[in-house]
Amino acid sequence: MLMEIIPPLINIAFTVNRWVHLVAGTVLVGGVLFFEFVVPLATADLKEEQQLAVFGRARWVFRNVVWLSVAMLILSGAVSLWRNWLLYEADEKLVGSFLLGPRTWAFGHVALAVVGFVMLLRVTATRRLRNNPVAWMRAVLVVLLISMFLASVTREVRLRIREFKPGQINVLRDS
Repeated sequence: MLMEIIPPLINIAFTVNRWVHLVAGTVLVGGVLFFEFVVPLATADLKEEQQLAVFGRARWVFRNVVWLSVAMLILSGAVSLWRNWLLYEADEKLVGSFLLGPRTWAFGHVALAVVGFVMLLRVTATRRLRNNPVAWMRAVLVVLLISMFLASVTREVRLRIREFKPGQINVLRDS
């Protein structure tokens, strides 16, 4: 009886893990977008000192959201990477190359995500406001969006490899 319940529970856990990863990423990118578009427009009629004070205060409050989101992304990302690692290796054997397999894209996704996390934590977790904080947030946004794109490419590569049938024209290998 117990052995029949475990596989569905594992599937539910992996589904919840993916949901947590997507929600944490959405909250993080959404918060950065807020700083990029809403805060500058909302403070446009204030003096520069007041703008920096509002931005600094909002940034200081946002840091708790950043820490929670980054922690959830790291935990859920580690679970997803652990779950998919053997599939990535099998896909590389199928296409015959590390560069054509999904692991390359997954590495890029993780590397850029870490760079984005470090940049964002640097901007939000320090007391002293950096020069041109909106530009820093813009750079973080670009890095995180590219990381999200690489996650999509990783998934697309995996799906394309799984759809391949011998005898078809394969764009992943020389014919």
